[in-house]
Amino acid sequence: MLCRPVYPEGNPREWMVGVQLSFILLGFALPFPVIAVFYALLARAFSRSSSSSSSSPVEQERRVSRRVILAYIVVFLGCWGPYHGVLLVDALSQMGLVPLTCGMENVIYVALHLTQCLSLLHCCFNPILYNFINRNYRYDLMKAFIFKYSTRTGLARLIEASNMSETEYSAVAVDNPPQI
Repeated sequence: MLCRPVYPEGNPREWMVGVQLSFILLGFALPFPVIAVFYALLARAFSRSSSSSSSSPVEQERRVSRRVILAYIVVFLGCWGPYHGVLLVDALSQMGLVPLTCGMENVIYVALHLTQCLSLLHCCFNPILYNFINRNYRYDLMKAFIFKYSTRTGLARLIEASNMSETEYSAVAVDNPPQI
């Protein structure tokens, strides 16, 4: 048994194309410009409020924020663009505007599935962008794994067994990360 969407009998192809075009419009053509424009405005606001010293910590944070904003726009475009591009080609072929051979239809069928997987990876990339790019978060994550769960790896026993003085150990387990 094969399950497929059921469209009205009179014009199922037109309904399918309409659904695909609404996916493109609501899933990409409208959200991408909104995301790009508002993030570009946010990045410009960071640029305008820049301090005179380009090496100040505040300016470095703003520079990192601008890079994260640009990365977010690129990731959205890179993840969702291919899927909606293939969906558009499929819709155009369904309308008869792009003639396709049987082999090309098979390529589009496979490409739809592969690019849909890529588009869903966008959900995985967002936490990476927002969290792992942040230097303090990376340090806290590393500290959590090394010092909180070190009894599993034997690191705690190694530290206890070593001849480190209390001041040497406290230098290893600092609460504030070094600024690199």
